[in-house]
Amino acid sequence: MTGSVVVLAGAGLRGRRRSGLAATFVVLTMAAIGIAAGLTVSRQGAPLLDEAADEANVAHLVLFGDAAAVASAAAGPEVAAWSGPFVTLGGLDLLVEGGEVPARLTALDDPDIPVNRPASLAGRWMASDDEIVLDRSVASDLGIEVGDETSFGLDGTITSFEVVGTAVDLTDCFYPQCEPARAWTTSGGLDRLGGCADATTAQGWMRFDDAARADPFVERLAAEGVTDIEGSESWLDTRSDFLTLDRVFGSFVAAFGLFVLAVAAVVVAGSTTMRIVARRREIGLLGAVGCTPGQITTGLLLENLTVGVAAGTMGWFLGGLLAPSLQLGIGRTLGPQDPSWTAIGLVVSISAISAILAAATIAPAWSAARRPVTDVLRDVPTHQVSGITRRVARLPSRLPLLGVQEALSQPTRAALSSLAIVVAVVGAVVSVGFIGAVAAVGDDPATAGTPWDVALLPGEVPATDVEAALLEVPGIERWYSEVPRRSTLDGGTFLSVATSGDPAAAGFQIAEGRTPQRAGEAIAGYGFLERFGLAVGDEVRLLAGTTPITVEIVGWYRVTEDSGEVLRYGLTDLAIAEPDVEPDIYRISAVPGEDPGALAATIGARLGPGVGTEILDTGVADLAPLLVVLRLIAAVLLVMAGTNLLSTLLTSNREAAGRIGVQLAVGFTPRQVTEQGAVTGASLGAVAILVGIPLGLWLFRTLSDVVSSSLGVGPGWMPAPAIASIAALGVATMVMSTALGGLATSRVARRSVSDLVRGE
Repeated sequence: MTGSVVVLAGAGLRGRRRSGLAATFVVLTMAAIGIAAGLTVSRQGAPLLDEAADEANVAHLVLFGDAAAVASAAAGPEVAAWSGPFVTLGGLDLLVEGGEVPARLTALDDPDIPVNRPASLAGRWMASDDEIVLDRSVASDLGIEVGDETSFGLDGTITSFEVVGTAVDLTDCFYPQCEPARAWTTSGGLDRLGGCADATTAQGWMRFDDAARADPFVERLAAEGVTDIEGSESWLDTRSDFLTLDRVFGSFVAAFGLFVLAVAAVVVAGSTTMRIVARRREIGLLGAVGCTPGQITTGLLLENLTVGVAAGTMGWFLGGLLAPSLQLGIGRTLGPQDPSWTAIGLVVSISAISAILAAATIAPAWSAARRPVTDVLRDVPTHQVSGITRRVARLPSRLPLLGVQEALSQPTRAALSSLAIVVAVVGAVVSVGFIGAVAAVGDDPATAGTPWDVALLPGEVPATDVEAALLEVPGIERWYSEVPRRSTLDGGTFLSVATSGDPAAAGFQIAEGRTPQRAGEAIAGYGFLERFGLAVGDEVRLLAGTTPITVEIVGWYRVTEDSGEVLRYGLTDLAIAEPDVEPDIYRISAVPGEDPGALAATIGARLGPGVGTEILDTGVADLAPLLVVLRLIAAVLLVMAGTNLLSTLLTSNREAAGRIGVQLAVGFTPRQVTEQGAVTGASLGAVAILVGIPLGLWLFRTLSDVVSSSLGVGPGWMPAPAIASIAALGVATMVMSTALGGLATSRVARRSVSDLVRGE
């Protein structure tokens, strides 16, 4: 039996039309590419990051503060190994074309240290005091190359360095997701900048037997009242921030593959059904010579699976080649990655394609193989009138409506053609929605928790002088100030921010509850509530650095920073324990129409060279690969659906050649017959729009809530696709389906009547 099945499958492959075989192979290959590339992108980030962490012997905990306090903490019995303390100078401005970027430099004369060695060094380490090694994410984002000269501004003085290398700094997530820009220099290089003592701090890089012990260690230090520890970063928290972008982007790429796979399933189901109908005489002859229905069905299945396995393997190979060009975040920062192939990607690609091929083949093949040989071998197959056919026959016989009758006279074929367009419309709606959401973040940064245009770093300028200047400088609409602290709660660290000024004027998007109105009230990010199992109305006792704070959460707001794990309370609550505390940074919103760059220059000139300014970078430009994938999803799905529709209509019109010949013989013009085909295509497109757009909007809302929740922003963040975009998509679908319907019919209508009537 096995030999017979193989022979049947081989004969079927040899007898297939090359164009149809190639089209099916391309569709299945594209689906496999999306699946394989998506799996690689989403899964490659963690291994790459962990490889870099192993190379660096990454610190499980980074402590910032006084050098003696850091060294004392590192002497604790829980600490397995550590490096430091290393002097770090903050409050710097990295001067780049068109503006300034907040930066900090750490003195590291010798990178051969036991804990937290700079990873993936390119170029070389510093050999003199006028050289630096730049964090690779900064170099990648700002376009700085090894050998370039860079300058830092501090207190009105500009100091230049040569970039002699780049390396990966794992003390925080990559720039610009996490600021400031980071770099290393020598101790002498740090002295060249001449920073004041208040602008310097020390870092200690510590490892534990278990990375999970880092946060409880910080909480214990705070509970014991250890002073002069200004902040901390834990590796587990940082690692999660690192992986967020890669995980989400990989999901989008995989979604592309799944959408293409869904269209492929419909296309294959339709083409398989048509092929089996076309091969009914061949199937009948196989039954007449003794082949069993099981052998015939298995042979047809093996024929299709052979194509599927080849397409899945090719797609897996091409997806591995394509994956490096789709890397965001970790892959891009760690440098060009080699093509990557995984066994799981191959298994998933082949399994998914084989599953849809089996589903599309077995039922029609089994049904055809079980039909009586005498019925199958008739010159014309027995005609069964369906209920739909009887009803459409009652439609008025106006010529354009004949196209509707034609579309509904073959309900299975019409349903498969329309279903392919439905899936394409759904995918396009989802893509348009996500593209619009990314654009919305660029147009209104408040949606991502950054309701400001210019950041001001006051340096040594007193808060009273800064705030007086902000009231006098024209072009400022509103402002607020911040004192960020790495804080601890229930053994976990997070970012807390003491805010001064009018909280309502800050412009945060409150998703639930309200803005704080008095001391002791706070708002939290969605990620913070999810991580610690809290809700609006709960009371929180935290340690802001080493300062105990008690607040009530009165609302949660949209914020992407630190995966939404942010708690924002009033500066007055912090000032109770720290009366001399002053803001570390001011966030300023410009009057609509005001140029943020010009406003920053005005503020800097008003307050003097001791302050630093930064223009908001929404990071939308870094999402260019994501936008490419989203546009590709919409375009490819519509092309595939259109190609399938054209193929189906061409087949239907070839089968209906006799009817079209009769219409032409009794006086219908080729143009009138073509109009019938256009109506056929339009009716299928209309059904697809009526079903696909509502389904696409629902799916977009579901997927967008999953994505925004994983980013820590919370559900309901992304706006629904614009009505104009949905309308344009609907019009494009109707135009495409109508045009393809007319094109498919015109090819037959141009043939001679005698040829059509003879059925040749």
